[in-house]
Amino acid sequence: MIAKGRQPAWSPDGRRILYNSEDGSSMWVVDLSTGRKRHVAGGRGDYFEAGVWSPDGTRIVFPRELKQSGRKTYALWLMHPDGSAKTQLTSDAARMSDDQLPAWSPGGKQIVFTRTGGHGSDLVLVTIAGRRERTLVRGAVGLESPTWSHDGSVIAFGKTRAGRSSLWIVHRDGSMLRQLTSTRLPDAAPAWQP
Repeated sequence: MIAKGRQPAWSPDGRRILYNSEDGSSMWVVDLSTGRKRHVAGGRGDYFEAGVWSPDGTRIVFPRELKQSGRKTYALWLMHPDGSAKTQLTSDAARMSDDQLPAWSPGGKQIVFTRTGGHGSDLVLVTIAGRRERTLVRGAVGLESPTWSHDGSVIAFGKTRAGRSSLWIVHRDGSMLRQLTSTRLPDAAPAWQP
C-alpha cells in the first residue's frame, strides 16, 4: 500500500493512514480497506513535517515549510482529509520562527505546539475558531512532544536544557507549571495512561 513514506499517522477511526513522502515534499492518505492512495498536499518545492488528525477525523493539522526573506521557517496549516480547505493557522512572518509538533485538544477546539526562534522555544496554544494564540511556557530550550491529558485540562511535554532532559506539565490556562522528572536520559516524549 505505502511504497515509501515517513511519519505515518492513523485516523481516529483506524481506517486511513496519513503519511509524508520519503522526501517530505507531499502528503498522502491511504484508505486501508481499498488500498487507494490520495495525494492531499504538496508539490515541487514543498516540505512538510508530520501531520496530526483531529480527534473526530475531519481535519488535519501539519507544519509546512515557508520560505521568507531567504530563510526557511514553519507555520501550521489545516486541511480536510481529502486535501481541500487548506488554510494557514499560524503565521510567523514577523517572528521568523518555527511552529511545529502540533497536538489537538481532546475536544478538537485547540492545538498546542512548539514555537522555536532566536529567543528559544515557547509552548503555544491556539484556538481554532478565531485563531487566538496564548503562550503557555516562554523562552525555554528544547521543548518537545506536547501531549494533552484525556480530559484536556493539562499538557505534558519534554524539555532539554544543558544536557538534561525532563518532563513537565502545565494547565491549559498556563498555570501550575511543574517539573516531573530530571535525568541525563532522554525524557522527551510523554504519553498519558488511558
